[in-house]
Amino acid sequence: MLYGNPTEPIPFWIDTVCVPLQYPYRGLAINSMRRTYKESEKVLVLDSAITPQPSTSLTAMEMMAQLRTSVWVRRLWTFHEAYLAKELHYQFADIPMTLSEIRNKFHCEGGTGFQSHLSQYDEQHEPSKSKPQTSESYLQKLSDEVKTGIEVANLIWMEACWFMRRVEVMGKFGPEEDHTRLRNIIHPLRWRTTSRMKDETICLSGCLGRTVEDLDEVDSQSERMKLFLGSMQSVPAGLVFVDRPRIEEDGFRWMPLSLLSGGIESTLPDVTGVGDPIGYPTPTGLTLSLPGILLQDIHVYNTRFRGGFEHEVVYVSLDQVPYFIFGLNTKPIKWRDYDSLDLAIIICGETDPGGTSAILVSVQERSEDVIRCKFLVCAMISGNPEAHCDLEDTLLTTTSSLGQNQGWCVG
Repeated sequence: MLYGNPTEPIPFWIDTVCVPLQYPYRGLAINSMRRTYKESEKVLVLDSAITPQPSTSLTAMEMMAQLRTSVWVRRLWTFHEAYLAKELHYQFADIPMTLSEIRNKFHCEGGTGFQSHLSQYDEQHEPSKSKPQTSESYLQKLSDEVKTGIEVANLIWMEACWFMRRVEVMGKFGPEEDHTRLRNIIHPLRWRTTSRMKDETICLSGCLGRTVEDLDEVDSQSERMKLFLGSMQSVPAGLVFVDRPRIEEDGFRWMPLSLLSGGIESTLPDVTGVGDPIGYPTPTGLTLSLPGILLQDIHVYNTRFRGGFEHEVVYVSLDQVPYFIFGLNTKPIKWRDYDSLDLAIIICGETDPGGTSAILVSVQERSEDVIRCKFLVCAMISGNPEAHCDLEDTLLTTTSSLGQNQGWCVG
């Protein structure tokens, strides 16, 4: 097992046994968990999908696939233990195994594990004497079927390995700035959930080694996120483009209410052409430098996209290339609701005809270096002709392009 035949008792910690359910005691126990997991020699993973099964009854492929789809990779607090652990061991019915041991088993099985089943395939598909066929045709059929299976299996294996490896190494990097550390945890958090939303920011603070005063005493989810993100020296600028419910308060509308269980919508977009932009939280908003455009004399068109989605669309010309701006399917832009506002678009890097993430903001104040604005809604700017519209008969909205280093304060 983990320690062979120990001669002395081994102290252990089990969350469900050691963490009280009621605050403030729960908060005290949770705040100490960073030290518990970070200083532990080994962390043993128990999951209902794998623990009841003997390792000898599963191929490495099956092990990895079950780990990849287990409850353990979808819970908030197991993220905490994986992030901080020195060594992770996954308990099967007979033995615990590390990720490296599962990979070694995979290679011992011949790569995909399909080879070990070929003899069974031969027996089940042996050419019948009553239906003679050439050995070449039989072997070609066998080769085609196995090749297809191996290709699919390899894809499953590589994705599962990549995912599980990322789970294990994401907390093993050296000292880094806040925006880098936060970026590293946002991706895996997309698929994690918790039944106690109050635990989210406490858990993440523990992962990042931050002490946020009064966090466990605040009941409001928005107030907890304000404390957590507001304590950061820097955040990924791409956070403002993530399509999630947001805090509805001036100065904090750039903040998502939660980083959990957002799925693909919670993916940080790639920022192209402007390096790795950073945002800096301030009491009045998130300051960052990104390209954008000011919108004037707006013309709105109701447009149907391929796939049946209808959007109110604004057409613009950037560097003599036609683009259109529209909302996301989760929250279309109702342009006419903003008739009285001074509107601008902040773009997530260089515009790509295939589509670039953006946000629609209302300009509050302009100075020489910074445009202070209010976040309104996530958007896309695209030059891909997905919409059914005759551009020759379309009135373009007047724009003023802003440089890549344009300063913004998004509140």
